[in-house]
Amino acid sequence: MKNKKRILLKLITILMAVVFVVALGNILAKLYEYEKSKQNYEQLKQEHVQVVEPPAEEEEPREAAPIAVDFEKLLKENQDIVGWIYCEGTIINYPVVQAADNDYYLRRGLDGKYDVCGTVFMDYRCDANLTHRNTIIYGHNMRNHTMFSVLEQYKKQSFYEDHPVLWYLTPHGDYKIELFAGYVAPADARIYSVFDSYEKMVEQSKRAIEKSTFQSPIDPEKAEQIITLSTCSYEYDDARYILLGTLKEI
Repeated sequence: MKNKKRILLKLITILMAVVFVVALGNILAKLYEYEKSKQNYEQLKQEHVQVVEPPAEEEEPREAAPIAVDFEKLLKENQDIVGWIYCEGTIINYPVVQAADNDYYLRRGLDGKYDVCGTVFMDYRCDANLTHRNTIIYGHNMRNHTMFSVLEQYKKQSFYEDHPVLWYLTPHGDYKIELFAGYVAPADARIYSVFDSYEKMVEQSKRAIEKSTFQSPIDPEKAEQIITLSTCSYEYDDARYILLGTLKEI
């Protein structure tokens, strides 16, 4: 009987050790995927993005994006690239792609291969030339604090005050995003619409302001277009944190 107990105990110990090794292996593999994805994007920034020097004091000040992107070179790597989104002082500094659906780039990098972080992408229904009233862009809320994970920081007023604007650069022009609202919503919220009229855009913008986790002086009624940035949030199943801003060409 004692021998049977010893054998059983050894089997349990071995089983627990195997489970531990497998779990540890999975964790290490996930960390490796995170790091690999992060390095790929860092290399992409080094090759295609330049910081723009501020104008000399004697020059007339002109509003401009703080970075410049070499789209001619970038598009040779992937024709699905439609823009580049940037938020100064945060991790957001990524290319934006658009596919024929909203699934393709969920777990794919720019090279089309599996990437746990995916790629920041524009809703397939939107016009890449920004002719719609609402342009929708998605990014994962990654545990390694990359992609759109920083969006949830806008639940704090202080973070908004430190980062009130983002920049969206495209092959045909640059745009300033002036944030006016951010809130938690379900994945099927009405804000996920391109809107066919100015009135509908303003109506949903006002509702967003009522729910916003921060206060902003920006009035969306004075804008012709808005942009909606979306990432996962975890207040309930299929929750999203949605960040909205006016879109102004510079």
